[in-house]
Amino acid sequence: MLQKTLLGTTFLAGAIAFSGVAEAGSVGTGSNMFVKMGGTFRFHGASYSQDIRPGFTRGYAFHVDEAEIKISASNKADNGIKYGVVVELNVNTTDTKSADEVYAYLKGDFGQIKMGDEDDVTDKMSIGGHKVLVGRAGYDGDVGDYFNFGSDAIGGPGVDETSDATKISYFSPRMNGFQFGVSFTPDDGANGASFGEKDNDGDYENVWGTGINYSGKFSGVKVKLAATYEYGDSEDSSGNETEGDLETVSFGGSVSGNGFGLAAGFADFGEKGLSSSKIALGETKGSYWSVGVSYGVGPWGVSAGYFASEKQQPTGSGSDTTVDIISLDGEYKVFDGYKIGASLNFVEAKNINGTATAVNNEGTVFILSNMFKF
Repeated sequence: MLQKTLLGTTFLAGAIAFSGVAEAGSVGTGSNMFVKMGGTFRFHGASYSQDIRPGFTRGYAFHVDEAEIKISASNKADNGIKYGVVVELNVNTTDTKSADEVYAYLKGDFGQIKMGDEDDVTDKMSIGGHKVLVGRAGYDGDVGDYFNFGSDAIGGPGVDETSDATKISYFSPRMNGFQFGVSFTPDDGANGASFGEKDNDGDYENVWGTGINYSGKFSGVKVKLAATYEYGDSEDSSGNETEGDLETVSFGGSVSGNGFGLAAGFADFGEKGLSSSKIALGETKGSYWSVGVSYGVGPWGVSAGYFASEKQQPTGSGSDTTVDIISLDGEYKVFDGYKIGASLNFVEAKNINGTATAVNNEGTVFILSNMFKF
């Protein structure tokens, strides 16, 4: 009863109290560029139940999932080239880094160049089932904040190893519906003022992210297809190269029209970071596939999704590690810049630590979200 009361209060708090319009807007003009400011704030109330309870014994929680300020400055040169800088500041009370992403860009008929600390093209161009899910996107959202996936399970989608490490990226102009992109990251453990010259820190180095996608429209139905490939050199903490270099591939596609959406995707992580001895024993870093379907009308949206991952364990480490998640989501746009969402997730995870004596976990996660964008 207490959990239901608290979660209900969380859900209604913003709906009753917030009556203004929130939207990104111009905050002034710098000496060379026009400056805009926006941001994101998310407040969750969650209820969860699972077999492996250490760290999750209370069964409910309040959570400020995200608090971020985005500042962008841009201009357009006389020759038509657009250029600018984007800074995303972390402002949550527990954030240990002052900024999330910081990058500059140049955009014109030649395409777009980005340089700085931002996700690579594999993250930007890949497609999975979560792309059409509403609210916090089910299994791609916040399930892992409240469910124990152990130390070895793949608990959600994602193909970008380098994350916000310093890199340079290029996106081509779209031609006949097709676009390609490429990123280069010298060291996936280096960003900001740290240039990461060390060769003995266990990072992936010389990482190339590539992608190609297609976007078209047929009789009012939008079709998108994408394939990505990320490759990089792998080393251990002693600086020795490992047999398992970074090699991640993904494929996906989506169709949408008349309020409906359908998407699916697959990703394989190969043998990244594994030693030759583990590879010889049959271990892999695993793969996953995902699917999602959605429908939206007016301020309402609903969706359902399924995620499944598998990771082969080496001989002597028991059964393979698997995860299955069914997600049911809904959202409602209360005002411009403010949505509320609900997400119910059924999770089953087996041999979550990759041990000879398997540790399995099964449970449900229910999340009510207040999502603000300004």
